[in-house]
Amino acid sequence: MSENSDVRIFLACQPLTLNRKEAIAYTGLPEKTFSMLEKDGSIRGRRYGKNGSLIYRRIDLEYMVARLFDAELGEFGVCFDGPIEFD
Repeated sequence: MSENSDVRIFLACQPLTLNRKEAIAYTGLPEKTFSMLEKDGSIRGRRYGKNGSLIYRRIDLEYMVARLFDAELGEFGVCFDGPIEFD
């Protein structure tokens, strides 16, 4: 490569946590539906930081959407019916 070349590297990484606005956009659900799922306990944000900002874990959002549509979750096609239990 020459000294004048402009090299840019982009990494496509999904965030581990999202704020409420990002969580709604990530799931693709209407805000009203998202609020109803919060009220019935299907999804729960956690307070974080000095100001207590509400954040959502991406994995919880994916699990909730999979349960909502009774679909498989994950890139490996694993269906989640609940937590994994070990002996």
